[in-house]
Amino acid sequence: IRFPSWKVPQSSKQMVYRSIGNVEIRIWNNRGFPRLNRLFTEAAEDVENGKTREQDYYTQPNRNILTSAFGQMDHIRTDSTGGTFQEGNLMFIATDGFYDFLLPNDIIATAAKENDAVKTVDALIEKIKENENRDNATLMCIISN
Repeated sequence: IRFPSWKVPQSSKQMVYRSIGNVEIRIWNNRGFPRLNRLFTEAAEDVENGKTREQDYYTQPNRNILTSAFGQMDHIRTDSTGGTFQEGNLMFIATDGFYDFLLPNDIIATAAKENDAVKTVDALIEKIKENENRDNATLMCIISN
């Protein structure tokens, strides 16, 4: 198997993502810690429709009920976008088993304290273990230098 030779300029930091379901992609930059992608859950749709406030999303009992997922729905909806990953940005991609136990502010506080991607991810995993997580949990941290 050969790795494809994509035609991307060396100085480019392009990013593209496609998401289905309940995986959050957030980027930490000088504008805060916004979610980049749309979540396909009942609670996320309640936020989009003005039934629930964004700041209350993580306490909603229906935030793990998917509205788009392979094998569960006849029509799969995806969220996709692309852009440039700026120098100094941190990107976090986390499954619901991860952010069921940690709010975005917990991630920011830990990343600011650790100032290192590996230490940040390790510290966040330790926090999840303290909460006796019963789900799988994946976190990816990408730093642009």
